[in-house]
Amino acid sequence: MKIKTIVILALSLAFSAGADSRAGYRHDDMFSRRGRNIDDVIMQPLDGEAALRKEPGMIFHRRNTAPVEEQMNEAAKSFEAGYWREACKLYDTIVRSYPFSIEAPRAQENLAKIMEKRGKYENAFTEYCYLLQFYPEAAPVNDILTHMYAIANWNFGKKRFSHATKLFTTIATIAPGWKRADDVYFKIGLAELAQKNYYEAADAFDTISIVYSKSPLAAAALEKHSIALYALSLKYKEDESIQRRALAVTISALKNGNPNSPDRDIISKNLQELSYRRDAKAFAIAKFYDTPRYKAETRIAAYEDFLRKCPSASQATEARRRLEELRNTNKQKK
Repeated sequence: MKIKTIVILALSLAFSAGADSRAGYRHDDMFSRRGRNIDDVIMQPLDGEAALRKEPGMIFHRRNTAPVEEQMNEAAKSFEAGYWREACKLYDTIVRSYPFSIEAPRAQENLAKIMEKRGKYENAFTEYCYLLQFYPEAAPVNDILTHMYAIANWNFGKKRFSHATKLFTTIATIAPGWKRADDVYFKIGLAELAQKNYYEAADAFDTISIVYSKSPLAAAALEKHSIALYALSLKYKEDESIQRRALAVTISALKNGNPNSPDRDIISKNLQELSYRRDAKAFAIAKFYDTPRYKAETRIAAYEDFLRKCPSASQATEARRRLEELRNTNKQKK
């Protein structure tokens, strides 16, 4: 999952928003219709996962040629009578039979929300995605994204982290400009962290730092980012770039994070461990050159380089002592 790439691509596209002012059917009041516009939410179709437009079938999902207004009223009556499953079927038929009608986005929205009320959360999420994909200009985007977020968060709360990650990533992909996008990425990071997918977790938290740097979650994301990188540093101890990155982010997390964060102690311990490993490796390199096979100047330069890079290392005292010995010996030879 290349989150930052997704964001950069998504931020390059925006759909103009328009409100559907037609009313008159009782189903209009079936659900709250807050904010029927995109409200600066920048959207992009799901790359590689775009749904096909619904079509009527020969046997199943057959087209209904009755006037769409009559079908809308019939679906509304079914819902109000408590026949929710029948209402879903009727609304789905409308979308398939009259996909380009002014009623289609309303039918699709009602279908998704009834699915959610029935507890069919996965189906509801898919129907919400369809609504945003094919009818973004007529959908109450903030309201729909809030419902989608709730479904993803429900999976997160149930510790279905893999599925929650997929749903949150869908939201982040189609609406990186949403007002809760930073929270979406934070949940992606937490879910990936729980699954020990440390690269993906680090990427999600880093996205908050880069794209949503003014978010209230930025400090917490920086701390979690450091924890993910520390885990990677343990897994890839010979990867110098990961070690340096982990050390830099951990230092930044302690400097710019929340002093009262529950992760503060563990981040401090991680910094000690990362610093110790860096110093130990640097000192081992210096000692590697401290053999008769190398010239005195090379051996001296190795210790000088170590002290320049790690002046506060626990090995610094030994390095200074040995450096002094080498310098004195070199002077006597001259």
